[in-house]
Amino acid sequence: MDMHDHIRLWEQAYCKIIDVRRITLQSHENLCSYVVPASLFILSIRGNAQIMLDGTAYQCRRFKVFHAGKGTVLDIHAGEDGLAYYAVYYKGSIPPPARQSLIDMAGRIRPFHIQYSFSPALPGPLYHGLTEIHKKWKQAGSLSRLHVKALFHTFVHELLNQMQEQGLRPEKRDLAAQIIAIIHERYAEAITLESLSESLNYSVAHLSSYFKSRTGLSPIDYLIKVRMNKAAELLIETDANLREIALGIGYQDPFYLGRMFKKHKGVSPTRYRTDHLAKRSLEDSPSTSMRSSIVSLEPLRYTDVDDNHYQRNGEEELTMFRHSRPPMAAALLFSFILLLSACGAGNIAETQPTQTPVETAPAVNEQPQTKTISTVLGDVEVPLHPKRVVAGEYLGSLIALGVIPVGTSNHHIQNPYFKEALEGEGVTDLGEGNGDLEKILELAPDLIIMDDTYIELNEQLSKIAPTVVIPFASLNGARRAGLFRQTARQRTRSPKLAS
Repeated sequence: MDMHDHIRLWEQAYCKIIDVRRITLQSHENLCSYVVPASLFILSIRGNAQIMLDGTAYQCRRFKVFHAGKGTVLDIHAGEDGLAYYAVYYKGSIPPPARQSLIDMAGRIRPFHIQYSFSPALPGPLYHGLTEIHKKWKQAGSLSRLHVKALFHTFVHELLNQMQEQGLRPEKRDLAAQIIAIIHERYAEAITLESLSESLNYSVAHLSSYFKSRTGLSPIDYLIKVRMNKAAELLIETDANLREIALGIGYQDPFYLGRMFKKHKGVSPTRYRTDHLAKRSLEDSPSTSMRSSIVSLEPLRYTDVDDNHYQRNGEEELTMFRHSRPPMAAALLFSFILLLSACGAGNIAETQPTQTPVETAPAVNEQPQTKTISTVLGDVEVPLHPKRVVAGEYLGSLIALGVIPVGTSNHHIQNPYFKEALEGEGVTDLGEGNGDLEKILELAPDLIIMDDTYIELNEQLSKIAPTVVIPFASLNGARRAGLFRQTARQRTRSPKLAS
């Protein structure tokens, strides 16, 4: 999208202000899964936080502008300093008698639904503008509301002017993120590729191939994954019977759900409920992210699934689920295990008594060895003997391999199952989600391991160190294949930062 077109559309826009708020979150206070009711501008003015728009994570410090459209899922995780911000809700449109070309352009670009973040070089005018808008909004009377509307257009003018001068342009919300948001919001409905294609205005072929390139799954595979996880959650957390659960997640036939569940989880729903309730010996049960590591859910064989035929609506020719080769995640994991095995052997050798560094100086021409492995984001060249591993996810599997990273996510640090393994190791808390980018940078890692939840973060991490991205929940299947036994006896430790 051209910035010039964006400005032209705002020039013709009619905007109705819905609400103006000044909000303060205390230290580590969270706003979770808030569905934005109208188009939204946010300007942070103090503190720090991680802000997520439809699952895309942004780091927020001091002055930063965010924009999101109606229906966006907003999550805010305030940092140690809390967060203070202004929020302006509005409804925008291009009313007649605008030229048809502009109306068509607005339909393509959707300027009031674009998701983006922006760090202004001159935050002062934006801050003072929203301060005045908030002050006038609290006053009663039509004249004050008219003043608010005028001030809002002044604010948008200043924002677009700075964006243009800084050479930035707003980006459309990632297509994969849009599909994920729709699936999580409407998983209980009859979602098909055709309905997704129609609602997002993309062809079925493009929508399916793009989503799979970003997530490793087809849209329908991802839908089934979400439904099975929801069914598992309801089995553990409620006393709902199979019919009630089926209706709640989008299936009309409870027997069909039972067959699907057993195919994906490996056991019947009744057995799954009995086994998992028996394991819950702690008052506070592990979070979903905990289950994806040591006490993980059963794996989903997404590439072989062909059980959603009743929602296909005649799309058998797509053959989305029939593949003869092994899943990519299994091949990736095999390479990954071999890498960690080499890491273990190398680090064990390093723990043997040695002479002084001067006496054992390596040869000048010695070069670090690397290996190229295939991931969902393409081929990645990684060191054969990584010494500083950062793990945003899959900590349980790494511990099983004897690898203790130099840093991991906050939910792993708090996991009681990992307490003994991490105690006294000095592992750095990277913060919420998959970690804070700046904290990861400070650790100077030589290998980073993540899942595919935070796409934008992973793209930034690849600039810091080789980043191995393993699709969510795919790592668990290797346990059955016996791959873990290759390295389970090796105990390694990523060296700490030199003081």
